[in-house]
Amino acid sequence: MRSWLYGVLMINANETLSDRVDLEVQAVATLLHDLGWDTTEASPIINAGRRLEVDGAFAAREFIQEFWHERNAQVVWDAIALHTERSVSYFKDLDVQVVSKGMAMDFSRPAYGVSEEDYAAIAKAFPKSDLKDCVNDTII
Repeated sequence: MRSWLYGVLMINANETLSDRVDLEVQAVATLLHDLGWDTTEASPIINAGRRLEVDGAFAAREFIQEFWHERNAQVVWDAIALHTERSVSYFKDLDVQVVSKGMAMDFSRPAYGVSEEDYAAIAKAFPKSDLKDCVNDTII
């Protein structure tokens, strides 16, 4: 939720992003990016030979492809699969950049036009008390 809202704030603070980023793509990619963390035994989403970001990207695309144009489904796939690879995602479509930067902001501080006040309001409304521990437990 926080990452999505940080992305929305980035978009609202930047005229180019406001004109070019698809809000639905940004929302869906951000909100579905953790599907690859499925810890259910014998999960149909998880493939031991792939990174969790790629598993999540495939699961999200499968979920939306029946209802969306292929282009938007591919951008969602890219945004999810690449969101932790900032050396790549920050040079992709603006939609992919915003998703990655919103998620990065969740682990750092306000940036990209997001004010300290707005950042703090989101953190207060949606606390991230154990975010880093949760990520470490899931990945390790």
